[in-house]
Amino acid sequence: MEGTERSGGRVLNVHMLGEFQIMLDDVEIKLPGGNYSKTMRLFILIAYYGDKGISREDVLELLYGDGEYANGPGSLRVASHRLRRQLIEAGVLTEAGSISRRSIFRLDQEDLEVVIDARVFEETAQKALKAVSGEEQMRLLEKACGMYTGEFLMVLSADMWVAGKQAAYQNLYFQCLRRYLKLLKQADQYERRLHVVRNAIRLYPYEEWYIAELDTLMDMEQWTEAREAARRSAESLTERMGIRLSRDMEERRKKIDIHLKGSSKNLMEICRELEQQDESSGAYYCSYQAFVGTYHYEMRRIERTGESLYLFLCSLTEKEENRRSKTGELTFENIMDQLGTSIREALRRADVYTRYGKNQYLLLLMGIKQEDCSSVSSRIQSYFNRTPDSGKYQLHHFIAPVVRGGWKEGQEEEPPVRFGQRSWGCDNHNRFG
Repeated sequence: MEGTERSGGRVLNVHMLGEFQIMLDDVEIKLPGGNYSKTMRLFILIAYYGDKGISREDVLELLYGDGEYANGPGSLRVASHRLRRQLIEAGVLTEAGSISRRSIFRLDQEDLEVVIDARVFEETAQKALKAVSGEEQMRLLEKACGMYTGEFLMVLSADMWVAGKQAAYQNLYFQCLRRYLKLLKQADQYERRLHVVRNAIRLYPYEEWYIAELDTLMDMEQWTEAREAARRSAESLTERMGIRLSRDMEERRKKIDIHLKGSSKNLMEICRELEQQDESSGAYYCSYQAFVGTYHYEMRRIERTGESLYLFLCSLTEKEENRRSKTGELTFENIMDQLGTSIREALRRADVYTRYGKNQYLLLLMGIKQEDCSSVSSRIQSYFNRTPDSGKYQLHHFIAPVVRGGWKEGQEEEPPVRFGQRSWGCDNHNRFG
């Protein structure tokens, strides 16, 4: 393990995987300044490189190599002096302690042991992958997978050296995870395998881990739960990440459906299954696939009834000044969730909406007139304005009528809307906001 190791003294634990945290003898400490300050980034470098330390030239390159290098030496002296005083005030260093000697930066404190979780994980994972004994390898793999609680220094992902380490640690975690899941399957440890793979999904909602979850549930004969897991995974992959399901995933979903269709149920049981549990007000949210099915059904229905049907696209973009400052209480994904809530509350229960891409929602409005569309737009904007940080974003509204019978080939004019495409090229869109 990289770090300063002293017996019988104090222990400084610096958590760099997942949530960043500094603990001195099991008590959390906070250093002044944010995670992006030069003093905090200098502390992270010194802590990470441990007893071996990091050279002054490397520190200058990593902290001031983005155009500030000309003023780097002076700025580094100020940052190192400030950091030392902060560490003394926090009780990490004494007056006799230092953070740099002979152009090498490291925490030089006689009775201090520094433990970096990322370094411990790296050492454990490498031992696990090299282990020969099945029992010993299982123990080390379990420990390594449990130690990986998130990406390395997420707060500093923009730093190039951090991005490189993130990729390396993620790859090491995936190697251990694949090996561990294989051993758990061979040992028929289904419950443990399910716990491990769901933790992986929480960290990385990738199709590989969703498939591993479905395989585990099917091995456990938990077919109903497998169907629900398949629904969640498909929704996450297609709506949240915009990924088309692979053949392997589709095969598993088909296998689950075939198995479940083999069990018969009476009509009352089916009715109870179909009943909507959510009785909340507002529009109905559904997956994109369900939205497409609803659209096709409504297209057929309006052929007979002649009712109006409108397709509404809400797009959210970040204002230029917010892109530069990157300040605010909520992440963009949080803002998009709040926009979804605003849409649900602004629309009627008969209306349907879905997430469409990273920054868009798609709405299907039943039985409204064209002159009502601006009111819908205004209501959505009004509800969205209640969201913290909403002023940092621009909400765009595009709408087009859905014509009865759809658009037929051979017609000369461009169709009013091309459903199912991300390119909205029609000329008669009304735009509000």
